[in-house]
Amino acid sequence: MTLERPADLKGAAALASWLDRPAVDEVVVRVPWLDADDRKDSAVMIRRLFNDCGCAAAATGFTLAASVFLVCQLAVAGWSWGSAGLAALAGVIAGTGGKLLALAWSRHRLRTLLLRMAETAPAGQRGDHPPLDDSQDEGVIPWPSSAKKSKNG
Repeated sequence: MTLERPADLKGAAALASWLDRPAVDEVVVRVPWLDADDRKDSAVMIRRLFNDCGCAAAATGFTLAASVFLVCQLAVAGWSWGSAGLAALAGVIAGTGGKLLALAWSRHRLRTLLLRMAETAPAGQRGDHPPLDDSQDEGVIPWPSSAKKSKNG
């Protein structure tokens, strides 16, 4: 995925869904209003958020819920296969909830990042503009003089 213009950023934000988010192998951010370090950091974050599956939150939710339920059940009534089954059920419910919450959170973060990047484009570059060439991609891109004045003052 290559992001060069505000329209590319908004299009990528539109792809960010809860359950049908595409997997992204590579993200290249080439917007000229960010310096090289910010473009690299943004590309890493965008790729990570696009590929987030919520599994860590699901595993955490399952483990905590099943453990807490089982420990409480053991303290009150002792061991039984019924309590083990209920602990597993509580873990599955908590795991599913954790996964959905994690997907919602990563979707929110991804859309916020992409839309903020699109909105921070200098006024002269909010429409289509020529993409960066390789010589510009490595260094800091200077702000246009009108953007500098409005940014600082």
